[in-house]
Amino acid sequence: MTEHASEWLNAYLDGELGGLRQRQVEQHLERCAACRAELEALRGLSALLRETPPAAEFTPTGRFVTNLMLSLPRHPDASQPRKAASLGWWLAPAGLLGAWFFLRTVLTLTG
Repeated sequence: MTEHASEWLNAYLDGELGGLRQRQVEQHLERCAACRAELEALRGLSALLRETPPAAEFTPTGRFVTNLMLSLPRHPDASQPRKAASLGWWLAPAGLLGAWFFLRTVLTLTG
């Protein structure tokens, strides 16, 4: 591993590397001060995230919901339920298919 091991440091810190890749990262860390410093920074960030209390649960007020709804764009069809797809689109192909079967039957019986 001649370049920096930055792309592997998160996985290394989380214990997700194994075998050859883990040994390569460890050997690289022995030689590279920049990657060791980056690993320490990641460890500090990880510790900080563990110590951070969870965010309080957000319960929107009625005013918040009203303001949010007013800020959303209005669509004229949004309040009306969508109509089922028109049935007319399939009538022409169905009619042609029916006519073809009819003609085929007539020609078979007469011919």
